[in-house]
Amino acid sequence: MVEKLNKLFDANTFAETNKYSSQNGDGVVTGYGAVWGRPVFAALQDDEFISGSVSSVNCAKIRKTIDFAVKSGAPFVLVINSAGARVDEGLGVLDSMGEVLAALSGALGVIPTISIVNGKCLGTMAVIANMCDFVFYAEDKAQLSLGGFDLCKDKAGKAINCENGSVACTCENLDACFDAVKELLSYLPDNSVDCDNTQECEDDINRINSELNGLDAFTEYDVKTVIQSIADNGKYFEVYADYAKNIVTAFARFGGIVACVIANQPAESEGELTAEAAGKASKVIDFCDKYSIPVITLTNTGAWTASEAQEKAGNAQSAALLMSSFANTDVPKINIITGKAYGSSYLAMNSKQIGCDIAYGWTCSDIALITPEANVILMKNDEIKAADDPVAKRKELIDEFRTQYQTPMHAAACGMIDDVITPDSTRARIISALEILAKKLV
Repeated sequence: MVEKLNKLFDANTFAETNKYSSQNGDGVVTGYGAVWGRPVFAALQDDEFISGSVSSVNCAKIRKTIDFAVKSGAPFVLVINSAGARVDEGLGVLDSMGEVLAALSGALGVIPTISIVNGKCLGTMAVIANMCDFVFYAEDKAQLSLGGFDLCKDKAGKAINCENGSVACTCENLDACFDAVKELLSYLPDNSVDCDNTQECEDDINRINSELNGLDAFTEYDVKTVIQSIADNGKYFEVYADYAKNIVTAFARFGGIVACVIANQPAESEGELTAEAAGKASKVIDFCDKYSIPVITLTNTGAWTASEAQEKAGNAQSAALLMSSFANTDVPKINIITGKAYGSSYLAMNSKQIGCDIAYGWTCSDIALITPEANVILMKNDEIKAADDPVAKRKELIDEFRTQYQTPMHAAACGMIDDVITPDSTRARIISALEILAKKLV
């Protein structure tokens, strides 16, 4: 089992702890090592020892490792493969599992925590997995369910846990999970006190991305290509990619500075916001708030999805939660309006009104209270009806409204954005904003 865990760490850096706690370490390997030269703690359950069943002893080892990680100010990774608690230990093991939950809860907001589901993860272990900041899922073996194996057998478990937003990242197997975890850790700070994870930038900070100039507010495109275009060396790490695909959440570097990108996805339902998308974004924003990670939004959304299903899902509550997350975080916040930005969906996406520090609008952006079509119907309906050619008149009034009142220049004149920029200058503007906000006080 040590050999398996070694794959997470830099070569020859792993040091095992509590090795002689009961027989064979009682089914769990714990210790610490280096990832990218930085300290990381980990625990891995051994499914070959009594089916990886949870005992008081191995719970104690996991809890001690979490406490050690918190004390040392280093991230913690838990690899889960357990058939459940050892029933013969009765209340003793229940007490110990509660202590693990308490330790993880205490670590939240202090150190980054990651769980990897690499086999059975049922009952209380499913809660422990989801107590961590990010859940990784090994597709070849993972079975994650609070209610038991029958609810997650075969491939159903992956579909369920991706669709409910539990899983941050799915990978082919444990080795692929380790590689993905290491990539994510490269973007995260060690702890909430020492949050600076800036690296030397080898990419041109003034790089022009001329291909972005071909985009506009009414074109369907994959926003991930925009993120790739503006990030250092085109690299980013997406989390929750299989959930609420109408919004993208990813970590990237800009001029060496780590930031989280939250972007509406025009390729999915025209980037409309939903309760699920708002919850996904809010969860990531709240994580960034704990670790002083700047947030960059790429806003391109015309509305909240209007449906009975979305009302039942709590659309209004989710909108309030998203706006609250943006308003209450003190991290640097930058908003690039890349397309449509209408009404309450615009307000929810890191607008100046709820605390954005610097907001830019692309020259092709479309910013307004409502769509020009709706505005003309509400404001000019009588004039349209009286025209000799109502269809032509309606089109004329729509074009007039869009030209006069729905441009980024008009929004800038109203103080809603700080500047109008060409899409190809986005990378340089983001880096400049991050540098000026690096020592933001409030």
